[in-house]
Amino acid sequence: MITASLMKLIKVKDYYLIAKIMIKKLCIYSLCFLLLSCHHKKETEPINASKILNKTQIKDILVDFYIAEAILASNVKENYNVRQYTTHYYDFIFKKYHTNRQQILNSIQYYCFNTKEFSVIYTDVINKLTTMKTKRNEE
Repeated sequence: MITASLMKLIKVKDYYLIAKIMIKKLCIYSLCFLLLSCHHKKETEPINASKILNKTQIKDILVDFYIAEAILASNVKENYNVRQYTTHYYDFIFKKYHTNRQQILNSIQYYCFNTKEFSVIYTDVINKLTTMKTKRNEE
């Protein structure tokens, strides 16, 4: 599982810094998505339901994205080649969930226009990340 393997890469002393960064990013992204979802809906072509990931998939993908972002943030601090790692982590996530960038973007766009569902999804993502942080602290 990507979350376990990615979490092992994080040094314990950097975990709290990374967790803070991850939670801040999550809050900022949530706020942006909620603000965008409140924007007046334009006349757009409806998204094909077959191109939408289900709620469980999108939650798991978002959790893995935030963990990957936290690891990448620690790599920036240590002056690693972040572009190479970014491509590697995101390609791994795409392969893990048998999806691609466009399908994820379509799903996020779909859920942005369904604010109640999107709010539930992000609440679950935050809860899962918090649970993972708690388990990591207990180790």
